[in-house]
Amino acid sequence: MALPEDRRTFQGYLGVGLNASQVDGDGVAGYHQAGLSVAPAVAFRLGGRFYMNFEMAYHAVGARWSPNQEYFPNQNYISKLRYVAVPLFLNYHDPDGKVRLGGGIVYGQLFAAKEQINFYEVENPLSTFKRRDLSWMANLQYMFAPKWGLDTRFSYSMLYIRHYDNAIYKGYSVGNPIYGTSQFNNVITVRLFHIF
Repeated sequence: MALPEDRRTFQGYLGVGLNASQVDGDGVAGYHQAGLSVAPAVAFRLGGRFYMNFEMAYHAVGARWSPNQEYFPNQNYISKLRYVAVPLFLNYHDPDGKVRLGGGIVYGQLFAAKEQINFYEVENPLSTFKRRDLSWMANLQYMFAPKWGLDTRFSYSMLYIRHYDNAIYKGYSVGNPIYGTSQFNNVITVRLFHIF
C-alpha cells in the first residue's frame, strides 16, 4: 500500500542511530567501532520525486582491535574520532512513497580524537589527523509509516584523514602496517528518522 504523499516544499526531520566504522589504512580490519549518529535535517523538494537533503550531524567514528589477550597479550588498538558532519545529497522518492534512494557528499569537521595503542593513550592524537574530511555517500531509506523511516547509508573518505609521516607510530606493531600509508574513514550508518 502506498503511503500518503507529502507535497510540502520543505520537510524537516531528525535522525538518530549508530555508525559502524573502520579506518582503512590503519592495519585494523572490520567495522568494530560503534558510534552515535544524530542529525537534524531538512529536505527541499526540487520537483517531481527529487529532493535535496541537508543535514547537520554529530558523527562518531573510528576503529577498534581488541584481540584475545591469551594469544595477543598487551595488544590493542582504538581510535575514536568525533566530527560535525554536513551531508548534502539528492534523494529520489519512489511512487509508493516508501523507498528513497540517494547519493551525495559529506563534509566533516573533526573536533575531538582519542587513540590508544597497546593500552597506552597517544598524546594529542587530534594533531595527527586532518581537521577536515570530505566523503562520498550513498543511502537507502525505507518509510514504514507516514512519518517514520529507516535510513541506511555508506560513506567513504575521498581524501586521506591521516598520513603516516609522524614518528609516534614507528615501532608499534598495531596501527603501523606500512610507513607512508594513508588512512580513510569507512562508515556504515543505520538510523531511525522522524519527519516533522
